[in-house]
Amino acid sequence: MRPGDSECSVLRGSTAVGTRTYEQQQRSQSLERRRDAVNSALILAYGATGSLVTWLATRTRPTQT
Repeated sequence: MRPGDSECSVLRGSTAVGTRTYEQQQRSQSLERRRDAVNSALILAYGATGSLVTWLATRTRPTQT
């Protein structure tokens, strides 16, 4: 969609379920980007935590004599 376009179709799969104005489409895409960024950060934190726990569990401990 470009500035000046009046409306665009909102699709679910290949089925049109409504229309949006340019401003509504911008807001929708902005919200989707924020949601994707939050989800990505959570997945990154989850993976880093899992890697740390695995590393701590498998490292060799010094033997006491």
